[in-house]
Amino acid sequence: MLNTAHFELLAGNPEKWDEETRRRVAQGESLPNVQIDQHSRGRCAIELVETIYGYSIRYASGLDNWGILFGSRMAGRPIHRAEAIEWGKQWVARDPEKREFFTRKSDKENKP
Repeated sequence: MLNTAHFELLAGNPEKWDEETRRRVAQGESLPNVQIDQHSRGRCAIELVETIYGYSIRYASGLDNWGILFGSRMAGRPIHRAEAIEWGKQWVARDPEKREFFTRKSDKENKP
């Protein structure tokens, strides 16, 4: 579940997953077990991150080893924020019910 005090959803429809998570945890299931189960059924989140090389997009979970999906080092040139956001939105659009894309609000401050 996305903590909206610290993160901003950029794409995706995580509501059904979040409702399921709240319900199952309220019934006594452990949050990590719920997350592992949802991941096995296809739930996947990615995060926009700023690096010393520009912007990158990585998996937002250790279940995916925090792997980099898109970034400056892969492209061989700096990736601008808007370009990375567009890439992330297109990635989510391929399966918006299972994929979500977010950024940290602290990374967004004072950025175009």
